Amino acid sequence: MHRRRHRGTDGMMNYYRANLPREPYDSGAFLELPEVKAPVLQFHGLGDTALLPEGFDNTWDHLAADWTLVTLPGVGHWPHQEKPMVVSDMIKACLKLH
Repeated sequence: MHRRRHRGTDGMMNYYRANLPREPYDSGAFLELPEVKAPVLQFHGLGDTALLPEGFDNTWDHLAADWTLVTLPGVGHWPHQEKPMVVSDMIKACLKLH
């Protein structure tokens, strides 16, 4: 019996393939998501090549509460791994506010 060896990224990539909206962006479950009513704290590494800044366009249209976007220069797609103390400290500060 042949066993397929799974890479650590297989599950993650399959999730994105199944859920990433595709053009023309006028149908799909993502259009039916409810407005987010809780405050949002989001981190973005400015060196991220997967999520580009244009991806944030109109984010605020889907939020009913505060949105805090923390941009981190010199950081890529995984801010929580690349700058764990910065991310942890910001989460703690945000929790104190809300």
